[in-house]
Amino acid sequence: MRDLTGMVTSVRADLARLPRVLDALLGDLEAVAWRDRPVPTEWSPLEIVCHLRDEEAEDFGARLRVVVEGGTRFAAIDPERWVEQRAYRDTDPRAALATLAERRAANLAFLDGVTPDRLRHAVTRGSARCPGSTCSLPG
Repeated sequence: MRDLTGMVTSVRADLARLPRVLDALLGDLEAVAWRDRPVPTEWSPLEIVCHLRDEEAEDFGARLRVVVEGGTRFAAIDPERWVEQRAYRDTDPRAALATLAERRAANLAFLDGVTPDRLRHAVTRGSARCPGSTCSLPG
């Protein structure tokens, strides 16, 4: 059996670094560079940040809560469509980074109140992202 307390502590520390890392990587980015795609089929830095922001709430945060609260299904999500549906390229980059940081902080605060054993709960597959018999949070 793995030491879940140590693992959760380590993962939490890794998760807490993301906003600082993104600020360091993107802080000096010029306005036009935020929206430039390296090639038409790849996302711009802004689209990536918006994706991370939305995934923080609707994927990671939502799935973490399903596991902790004993839920049986994950809600279906469609991040590929969100890029256009949510007009990621029209978003203010600083606002997207700030919202991501807020959502990450909220998820970490929630995680602080969760005992590691509670994370063992398996979720019944059946959503678009969990199509087999059982699944749990990654890692």
